[in-house]
Amino acid sequence: MKNQKFTLLIMLALSFVMAGQVMAAIATDGSGVQRLWTSLDSNVDGFLSEQESGASVSVIDNWDEIDADKDNKISEEEFMKFFTKK
Repeated sequence: MKNQKFTLLIMLALSFVMAGQVMAAIATDGSGVQRLWTSLDSNVDGFLSEQESGASVSVIDNWDEIDADKDNKISEEEFMKFFTKK
């Protein structure tokens, strides 16, 4: 039980770190958003799966809005459009 609580705490902390990276990327020009995309697209297929997106609370929390064409994956274009909108 202690290990489960510890693991959950670590996962929560990592989620906050990734959320901070998203916020930092949004506050900069598109290059920060591009770096975030690159870090999340772990299989480099040009799309984010829900599993890949799990590393970012901001992406998961906004999944339905980011996935504009509702194909259950987020394209780089959809990602950039969402995170660089003003």
